[in-house]
Amino acid sequence: MQTAVDQQQRRAGPLQFQAERLHSIETRLRTGEAEDLVFTDEADVRQLLFVLQPVAQARQLVELLKASELQEPKSNVDGNLTVALLRSTTGQQSFKVSIHAGKREEIIDLVEQARQMAHRLMRSNLRTHSNEREGRQAMIEQCRHHPPRRSKPRDAEGLHKTLHNHPVCTRLLPGTNLKG
Repeated sequence: MQTAVDQQQRRAGPLQFQAERLHSIETRLRTGEAEDLVFTDEADVRQLLFVLQPVAQARQLVELLKASELQEPKSNVDGNLTVALLRSTTGQQSFKVSIHAGKREEIIDLVEQARQMAHRLMRSNLRTHSNEREGRQAMIEQCRHHPPRRSKPRDAEGLHKTLHNHPVCTRLLPGTNLKG
């Protein structure tokens, strides 16, 4: 039982992290007084860019900024905001995001929609895997009329006799060919 819970958490993990990151960005956008936001975590700025443009373009933009020889490289993103790479004297990098006039609410709405979608997908993902587990358990219960299986059948013939070549039971044991 614990394994099933762990599997669900691992499946929900990336979506959960994405939803949490988007919530953090949304909160910063809503409460930020200044037009400029500074992100010390590259993953945060990438997540914001993923909301505004295709993933490949967002990744490419960040990589181009990091590879630039300029002191403060910057790039305009679809007329909504400007992303600049700030390098400290210690070699640390951060990203300054300047939101263009009148675009803040539009960006907040897009981030909110992405966060809500991540939450819906996460809930759907958990429900789907829970239903699969329940369905599998029902199939096992359906096959209870079979005699208990020995822990290690001697050969395929012994397994075949044990399971009576029942179609539901053979689906429970993928990779076994019991026809014959």
